Amino acid sequence: SMDSYGYLNQSGCYTVDGVDDLNEFEITLQSMSDLNFNLSEIEWVLELTAAVLQLGNTYFVSDGKEGSKLDRNGVAAMEWITRLLHVDARELEFGLTHRSIEVRNTITNIPLNPEAAKDSRNALSKSIYGQLFDWLVSRVNGALNGQDRPWAFIGLLDIFGFEIFEQNSFEQLC
Repeated sequence: SMDSYGYLNQSGCYTVDGVDDLNEFEITLQSMSDLNFNLSEIEWVLELTAAVLQLGNTYFVSDGKEGSKLDRNGVAAMEWITRLLHVDARELEFGLTHRSIEVRNTITNIPLNPEAAKDSRNALSKSIYGQLFDWLVSRVNGALNGQDRPWAFIGLLDIFGFEIFEQNSFEQLC
């Protein structure tokens, strides 16, 4: 459920009157199919989305020194993340809990405290989500504007909450 994901449970608002999440999800999957997304592309989008949600459930504690490590829940989330992203768990955890600097061709890894590791996790989540969003816009535009319709494209302005207003207007942007 949504309340079990760190990135989704901050507001405490899990439902919107008149919105059927399952129906919306089915419409989204059908739309992707209608736009000729193949099954591997759809699975990839869902895997990346799930990985971002699981990243929000990784929490860090002190390693007893200067650095940090995953807490118990973070270890469980990491198992999912590494499967979804097809990466090595130790390498991902190291990447989230350390920063690297290179000086005169020598790389030094510096441990991050739990708060800095959380910032690292959030930066990775934002990067994955942002690149997925950009890919989706590009992919949808590619599906809409073939050789015979170069003028057909979508432009997106994503403002949280607009989808629940009964009527949207330009004045809401100001």
